Amino acid sequence: MKRNLTLLTASFLVSMGLYAQWTKPQAPASVPLQTNETLYLYNPKADAFFLGANDWGTRASVNPTKGYKVWIEKYDLDDVSYYLADSVETKSTVMYTFLDGVESIWVDRNKADDVEKLFTFEKQSDDTYRIGLSPANKNFNPEKYPGAYLGVIPEKNDTRIYLCDTSTYYAPYYDPELWQNTWSFVTPEEYTAYVAKKIVYEAAVALKADIDKALAENEGIDISAIEAVYNNTASTAEQLNKAAEDLVWLVVEFQTAKVSPTTPADYTAYIKNPSYDNNDNTGWEGTYPGFQSYGNAEFYNTNYDYHQKLTGIPNGIYRVSVDAYYRAGNAPDDEKAYAALLEGDDALCLANLYAATSGMNPMTQQLVLASSQATEDMIGSNTSTNNYGHIPNDMATGAAYMAAGKYLGNQVLCYVSDGILTIGLKKETTIGGDWTLFDNWKLYYLGNSDEALNFFASDYLGKSFDYEAYFEENDAYHYKAAYEDYIAARDILAEATDAAAIGAAIASFDIAISELEASIEAYALYYEKFKEAETFMENAEGVFGDAIYVLSDYLYLESEPGDTYPNGSGLYILENGLLTAEQVLAEITYLDNLLSDAISNALSDGTDCTVLLKNATFAEEGGWTSQPGVTFPTNGIAVGEGPNMVFDVHQELTNLQNGLYEFTINACYQAADYSLLTGEEQYKAYTYINSYAKLMNSVLSDPTAESTHSEAHKYNDLGYVPNSSASAYEAFTAGRYVQTVYGLVTDGTMRLGIRNDLRYDDGSRAWWSNAKLIFRAKNVEVLGEVIAATIPEAKTLLENKCGKPELDALQSAIDAAEATEGEERYDALVALKQAMENVTLSTDTYGKLYSAITNLEEAIDEFKSTASASAVKTAQNLYAEASAAYEVGTYSNDEATAQIEAINLAVVALKIPDINGGDDEPVDMTSLIINNNFDPAKGDKNTGVIEGWTTSAMNGYKQNTVSYNRAAITLYQDLVGLPEGNYEVTVHTYYRAGYYDEEWALYQENPEKTHLTTLYAATSEEKYETKVMNLCEDAADTDYGVKCYTLANGQFAPDGTSPTVEFFNQGHYLNKLQFYVPADGKARIGLEKTEILANDYEVVGAWHLYYLGKGGQGIEDVESDSPVLATEIYTLDGMRISEPQQGINIFRTIHTDGTIEIKKVLVK
Repeated sequence: MKRNLTLLTASFLVSMGLYAQWTKPQAPASVPLQTNETLYLYNPKADAFFLGANDWGTRASVNPTKGYKVWIEKYDLDDVSYYLADSVETKSTVMYTFLDGVESIWVDRNKADDVEKLFTFEKQSDDTYRIGLSPANKNFNPEKYPGAYLGVIPEKNDTRIYLCDTSTYYAPYYDPELWQNTWSFVTPEEYTAYVAKKIVYEAAVALKADIDKALAENEGIDISAIEAVYNNTASTAEQLNKAAEDLVWLVVEFQTAKVSPTTPADYTAYIKNPSYDNNDNTGWEGTYPGFQSYGNAEFYNTNYDYHQKLTGIPNGIYRVSVDAYYRAGNAPDDEKAYAALLEGDDALCLANLYAATSGMNPMTQQLVLASSQATEDMIGSNTSTNNYGHIPNDMATGAAYMAAGKYLGNQVLCYVSDGILTIGLKKETTIGGDWTLFDNWKLYYLGNSDEALNFFASDYLGKSFDYEAYFEENDAYHYKAAYEDYIAARDILAEATDAAAIGAAIASFDIAISELEASIEAYALYYEKFKEAETFMENAEGVFGDAIYVLSDYLYLESEPGDTYPNGSGLYILENGLLTAEQVLAEITYLDNLLSDAISNALSDGTDCTVLLKNATFAEEGGWTSQPGVTFPTNGIAVGEGPNMVFDVHQELTNLQNGLYEFTINACYQAADYSLLTGEEQYKAYTYINSYAKLMNSVLSDPTAESTHSEAHKYNDLGYVPNSSASAYEAFTAGRYVQTVYGLVTDGTMRLGIRNDLRYDDGSRAWWSNAKLIFRAKNVEVLGEVIAATIPEAKTLLENKCGKPELDALQSAIDAAEATEGEERYDALVALKQAMENVTLSTDTYGKLYSAITNLEEAIDEFKSTASASAVKTAQNLYAEASAAYEVGTYSNDEATAQIEAINLAVVALKIPDINGGDDEPVDMTSLIINNNFDPAKGDKNTGVIEGWTTSAMNGYKQNTVSYNRAAITLYQDLVGLPEGNYEVTVHTYYRAGYYDEEWALYQENPEKTHLTTLYAATSEEKYETKVMNLCEDAADTDYGVKCYTLANGQFAPDGTSPTVEFFNQGHYLNKLQFYVPADGKARIGLEKTEILANDYEVVGAWHLYYLGKGGQGIEDVESDSPVLATEIYTLDGMRISEPQQGINIFRTIHTDGTIEIKKVLVK
């Protein structure tokens, strides 16, 4: 009866146009401070509870309906100080609140940590407390911050807790009277009751706001059912929220019934998470943006493609909008970008809103620049200024600007024909410090009527580029038929009147635009190659030959298609425009071959071959092979920048004329620690041609007495040196930091470029620009210079520990080079470099020989009592012979290589355990892996050497791990003497695909991209592979007391080497692979990664090897009638599983007679 009366009352209120009054819950009852009791901290003025949130989920913050349990613990050394312990939700443990700055208060430190974590609780007259600073703190105490208390600052427009200090936050920007810095303690029972009421009340308030908005914007709409839920004060939060959701779709239905271009229907409900209310990325895909606590999202200093695919929406015309701005660099840069835009140059407006539909090119709109809506007065609390005024400088201020009506003008119209629409933001070029902030996506439906399509067609035509006017003013080469198709499609669209005709005309016009634009771009590329060839011909005056004549005629005669030139000569192609985009792109290759033939057969000393280099000035992207993280152009400047990572920026040229080449480039290296530029430890950045390399100039090598650029750095009394890409470019333009390296080409191929072989401290980087390549043939003077520069390096190699045959050959080559005159210097230099390379190779081999001898000595000592007598005797004889030969350098490189293999076989013979029974139980063969756990004494990241292993340049070698950062990975060891049979190799490792949050986003979107490292075992018969797990895949439910990343699913992943070691010790990230070793007993085990993602990282720990028995080679079927002892199941990549999975499984059945039966089974 009571329920019926309640519903009757609600219905009556609706009929009268009246609404029930929901009463806000009274503040929770407080209790006095109690030590070591479970309590909650409540802020009465903010009407919110204390917890960890916002940054990393552990910034001290407040929330109206959620709080952390807290415990107040007394400090033993005075009478006023306390610890504030809290239940850190993201780490599932009790930790302590601490101060790291006025704007940096956190909830997640251990009690033993040496941080500022002591507070006072000062009781007020209203029984609330102020949380102040303890005098026992070293840095944050009342003497340094008098009258400062923890609280919420409304002007900050966020939920973070700050140290409310009047010397930091002062008038007129902040008003201390508004600060919410008093607190009360609440029992768990009171907290639970209050929060339950508050959730319902807030749901009711939100629903009422939605009701008012719906009625105000939709005259005549019937929402009585929704109103009835609101007027029923017994409604639950779930019912109120469901009513709010139903109201959205009632409005959609109401507006759709009368939709038109002038009265569009709000279809934003089709977008998931359009306003980022929970500060997360739910519903969105692509590049993962940054979030804080302001209900908006950002991309900083990065490229992105960020999108959401909407399906099942009505066909027709839509308007997509988003509140957003793009800051093109820092505030001064954005000022320049906006000034250029006002002059008609939008080249720096790099961020775009887009709407992609089937059958059409994406509709795009450049995001407004931040300076375009700068304000005279500051809005919010953190702005940057330029000549246009104040612009936002953080997410909170950006939110304040948008709340004030700024940056709302980003929108596009689009046509949906199949119920699918993808909306998003995209930026493909980065300006240093650029920033995109966005919020409040909106979707409006204009209908599918003739009127709606006419509206779109008119808008589309109006915004489409006018190629007819363009060609009247510009002589741009293009495919003439594509232009004719464009004109015809445009006219058809302009004349179409009904929906069907307009839809078809839009699609045709869009195709015509795409084909015309493709042809313009292709012809422009062809013309660029044409001009390159012309430049070469101008520099080749007086050079003769058939290849030169063929190229000359192609460039300067207007010949129709024929046997000589299938598509006609270059002038004919450009003037007549008869080739499609695809055909003219193929013609570029044809012309490039003509040019290469001319160059390779017609060079003479001094010929400028720079034309062979693509993008020699680094003024654009492409042309050079490089790695993610390397940029060119950099910040819009024609200069390359290599950050603190291993990189190799290069080009490979073929069909070259053999001889000496001169590679000149402006380049310099800046070390974060300038002592690296002057001390014994040297950086390893080079310019190079083939095997000829020259250490890159130090930034200290060419300073100026006076500053020549605002970003230059003054280094002690030496002078000013570059400190940014812009200041480096200025120095390069002035002719500074020029360096030349000479290199020989003996087989028609050349690889040249800039590389950094080792990663040093963060902040180290290299800059370069203006590459130039000159052919020096067999220039006697230059050859003399190169020999003179090479001989000291060669003589240094004579001191190497290596084979005497190689040293003798090098001495002979040095003597010959010093004595040779004239063009014979060319052959002498070739012989000298080959001898140097042989010594270098022999030196490396002798290093391995020494390690092998040492390992043999250790194995003899350790296993002589357990190994067979013959194995011991063989080993002892081999040790005596190899040791003596090593001391005097008897072995040539080939002989030393053969002896290393013999030694390794002898070591294996000593170590090999009893493998009888290996078919039943795995036999540990890990001792056969040299340095399986990366002994810190057996490797060095700076030399790039790890005993027992072949590796690429590494980032770290410590704590029994090796790590790689932003680099390709090569790490392997060759095993010999293995008994034939099945093996399992294991290794603790993970691959982090970018920063942890970037990997998490990529893992959700495209898991395959987070598995770039491969664990493999290669034999003479087969290569076995499995992908290494990523950081997210074996994260833990606990942090093991070490520094961790907190993943979006609440799990913990290690942050750094030491935490990684602890995770490895706890059994995490163990990768396994099974393989079969044939009768030759050889196998290579290792890791490899060729692709690089920005900020990616890998840590590798201990390796283990197990012999699994000879039975059941590979996956061949072996049958047995004896009873089954055990059955094991594996995936195709060798991972053992407990139950069969969908797809092919490998069943390994062990019988009582010792037979192992292995079968492939397909599970559907």
